[in-house]
Amino acid sequence: MKRLEIPVATGARVTRESLLAGKPRVSIEGFGASREAPATTNTRACRAAIAHCSGLGGGTVVVPRGIFRIYTLRLASGVNLELSEGAILRAARTDIWNTRRNDLGTDLRQDGEGGLYDEPEVNRWCGLQDHGHTYVANSLIAGIGVENVAILGPGCFEGSAPSATGSHREHVLQLGDPETPARRGDPGHRGEWFGNKGISLLNSRGIVLSGFEFLSGGHFAVLATNVDDLLIEGVSLDTGRDGIDIDSCRDVTVRTSRVNAPNDDAIVIKSSCGGGVVTPVRNVLIEDCTVTGFDEGSALDGTFTWNRRTADDQCPPTGRVKLGTESTGGYERITVRRVHFERSRGFALEAVDGSDLSDVIFIDSDMQEMSSSPLFLRIGDRCRFPVTGVSEDDALTHQDLRLDNPEWVLPAGGGDPAFPARRQVPAYRRSAVDVDGERRIEVIDPDQPLRANPSACAHVGEKLVAWRFDEESSSYVPDPDRPLSEHDVLLRGNALGTARPARLRRVEIGRIRVRDADPRHPVILAGLVDSPIEDVEIHDLDVEYRGGLTMRDAVEQPRVTTTQDCQTFVGPLTESLEWMVNPFEAKNEVLLPRVHWDEATTSWRDDPYAVPEAVTGYPEPSMFGILPASGLYARHVRGLRLDRIRMGWRIADTRPVVVLDDADDVEVGEFSADPPEGVPVFVRVTNEWVRRTNFEYVPDEPFRATCVRAVLPAGSTVCDCAVGAPSPGTPPDGLHPFPTIADRGSGFVRHERALPVTVFGAVPSPRP
Repeated sequence: MKRLEIPVATGARVTRESLLAGKPRVSIEGFGASREAPATTNTRACRAAIAHCSGLGGGTVVVPRGIFRIYTLRLASGVNLELSEGAILRAARTDIWNTRRNDLGTDLRQDGEGGLYDEPEVNRWCGLQDHGHTYVANSLIAGIGVENVAILGPGCFEGSAPSATGSHREHVLQLGDPETPARRGDPGHRGEWFGNKGISLLNSRGIVLSGFEFLSGGHFAVLATNVDDLLIEGVSLDTGRDGIDIDSCRDVTVRTSRVNAPNDDAIVIKSSCGGGVVTPVRNVLIEDCTVTGFDEGSALDGTFTWNRRTADDQCPPTGRVKLGTESTGGYERITVRRVHFERSRGFALEAVDGSDLSDVIFIDSDMQEMSSSPLFLRIGDRCRFPVTGVSEDDALTHQDLRLDNPEWVLPAGGGDPAFPARRQVPAYRRSAVDVDGERRIEVIDPDQPLRANPSACAHVGEKLVAWRFDEESSSYVPDPDRPLSEHDVLLRGNALGTARPARLRRVEIGRIRVRDADPRHPVILAGLVDSPIEDVEIHDLDVEYRGGLTMRDAVEQPRVTTTQDCQTFVGPLTESLEWMVNPFEAKNEVLLPRVHWDEATTSWRDDPYAVPEAVTGYPEPSMFGILPASGLYARHVRGLRLDRIRMGWRIADTRPVVVLDDADDVEVGEFSADPPEGVPVFVRVTNEWVRRTNFEYVPDEPFRATCVRAVLPAGSTVCDCAVGAPSPGTPPDGLHPFPTIADRGSGFVRHERALPVTVFGAVPSPRP
């Protein structure tokens, strides 16, 4: 079996010692800080100490033992910040009077302590990534354009504080974001802002983060954007959302660190436009770390509780290592090795915004109690990549060349970089259907599936013509040589800034041990028909799932919801438990039963392999609902090598072990599995109902046929299956005039489903 030769990331060059050598040390107490002082006084004192060292040409600002409440501190080049043993820099409260609900569903109310975090800056690239990635100034510690800076422990940063009663803690650094401004030239709020990040670094180089703890880091405990030469070592983070975010950085090492992040990603690599550039993240090494999803606060205090069973997206806890979701610039040469995952969603690679992901190594790691897919490789085509519009209007929601996600359109002219439209895809109209008498879901409107975008074409006399981007003027002009029909216009609802979908290729995954894995989400490799996942080698993989699901679940896509009361870090909570399909990410057509209409019998027939593509969906293993595979599901792949694979289940699972769909050049070596009698190890799927990417629901769009070409182990049980119709929710047309929505009106009734006890797993006692 041919092996891939992928270069190993080398990581950072900077060292802690190089930044400390020969520098003077000053205490914040010498500048007026004290444990009893107001936060505003301590903030002024810390800022004065930093300015003093900067004036000396460098130094180390020392925080002594005790709790010091502060607001934003701005780092300076050559100046280190050291928290002594027992030292705590605690985020101070600020007045928040806006009672709107933030993106996590919690009220933003807080009585302040006399100060305010720095105002979120103007960033004309706002809207091109999540708000939290766009703005840095409203952080507890902010380093913008700095060089040669170390932030050191062993002390602790705190973004939460005890409540008035002492019964729980309150998030001071908020988990959500201020409101997005109306225009690109405005600061990052609409009249009110607050602190929502721990340590933020932007456009910097030569940075070391070492040895400290962080409790409750807000939206991001550590956010590094467009940073060159970054070393993070020996830190312990226990937080309510993301732990460490490495965004569009180069030459980074994260090692010997522990990150507990039950509600979001623990260590995540992204490639957004937050730093004002479109550039890949490159040469990142993550090694000898632990990522977990225990209750917030319980990792640092050593109790490791799990009173809460879900994250805020109603899936079980997150706490994983991920590349994505922000992937505008792409990824090159990432190595992750010797990482322990516990009570987390596993390892995820996501290329969904038009740029490529390549040369990734994930080896020598173990996973315990996986709350989602142990391995998730996904190409999507939501294409959150900037595109220049035809208007000079800089309003974020101005509908220009995009009907969907219009904030991804940059104004024409005005000094903004130019990103000409490279291709066009449809925008779809939706309507609601009653599937089970309890819930209505949005699906493609079968009568009027396409939405017309009036900005997608120009009028030249009586003709409709396409736009042509004029490089000299950096604007669009009508192109009379490209006339458009009315149907052509309907296919141009959204302009995309990339000429093709993203690619994901050259990945090695090896020597991975997985235990106690969620049965709903197998190992998933999901590419696109026009951009398959390429050249992936998975070897020495040992996975044990909890099992207990059936092919009936994959057909019906049942939703079973209960609630439970629990005590959390910030007080009591009633949480919803989604036992099967989770509609938070599995949306629209994915929620429909996977069946097709049999005209001869006028009834629905099972079609479990007709899995919707969900090309624009948020990439999460739960996005596909219940898949028809219990071990590995691979669709749209080329050049897949599997060897020395073992898969097992605690309770029998009657779905096939491995499903291959549109898979070419697949070679399977040693493979061990023992499914129930009559259940095949391998299923090869053929499908004559595939359409080009993003055109899945266009009426009368030609279909393609896909098949599987694979070398499978001798003696394996293999089954060949065919998809019987376009995926559920596809509007009927001249090529397939039959119904595709199985709802109550068409006579489809789901079976009653008892709670599958294997989904959330047993709840153990807290660790000693």
